[in-house]
Amino acid sequence: MDMKTLLRSALAAALCAGLASSSLADAPSAADVQAAAAAHAVLSGALANGDFGAVWKGLPASYKSAASDAVKDFAAKMDPQVWKLGQDTVLQIAATLVKQNGLLVGMGDETPVPVPGSGTLTDEEKKAFLVKGGAKLGAIARAATLEKLAKGDLQGVLDVPALTMKGVTDAVADIKLPTYKATANEDGSVTMTNVGDPEDKDRMVKVEGVWIPEDVADAFKEKDTWKAAVAKMKPLDEATKQQATMVLTAFQGAAKNAGKATSKEELQGALMQAMMPLMMMGGMGGGMGGAGADFGDDEEE
Repeated sequence: MDMKTLLRSALAAALCAGLASSSLADAPSAADVQAAAAAHAVLSGALANGDFGAVWKGLPASYKSAASDAVKDFAAKMDPQVWKLGQDTVLQIAATLVKQNGLLVGMGDETPVPVPGSGTLTDEEKKAFLVKGGAKLGAIARAATLEKLAKGDLQGVLDVPALTMKGVTDAVADIKLPTYKATANEDGSVTMTNVGDPEDKDRMVKVEGVWIPEDVADAFKEKDTWKAAVAKMKPLDEATKQQATMVLTAFQGAAKNAGKATSKEELQGALMQAMMPLMMMGGMGGGMGGAGADFGDDEEE
């Protein structure tokens, strides 16, 4: 090894050592632990009640900026007809989640819908979680037009009032949030452990002065590349449009059939039907229900 190579190696090692030592965070202070616990409580409550707008508000500024910028560019490139069909599909899926909350919860571990804190939530609370989340998802799907997305106002889209389904959304139980214990970690993070279900844990990290779940931070790790990735997107060709339309149509139809199921077996069969387009085409899912799906049309903004 010549002297120049040796010096370069030594410099690189020194830089790496410096970066490593500077990246080590101090253990959270008592105030940090309290702030992390408070942020976790707010986020948990917002998710339990389907208040995705509140979750968005709690994100670091750079996260929201990166997502908004990428969405603006995406809206300018997305095919309007395919996007509208996608909106209707998600709306139908949301309506089925709300309508079939009882059967889905009755499926236990077989349900394809994740319910957080399932170890401590009662069945009625799990049903309420699906109803509130589904009603909000349907509202967001309806509100997320390309025109609105082109403005980058994700906060406005997420703040839209949840849709309603008579006799369902107006008759749900209150969700009692589990009690979590906050524990400081030497790396600067805080672990939140469900007292009633120790396997249920969330790791909170501080980003730009804001405490957020580590899973969220991981999801935004590549945020600086999103805008460039969208810029490389090519318009959908005719063959891709047809494929997307076929799969979305089939998926939406399956979701609508699932909404008509009267037993666990019928629901499982409908869910299998919904998976067929994905297995055959390896892409989106679809259906041809109207934009109102099974929600009341009187709730449209």
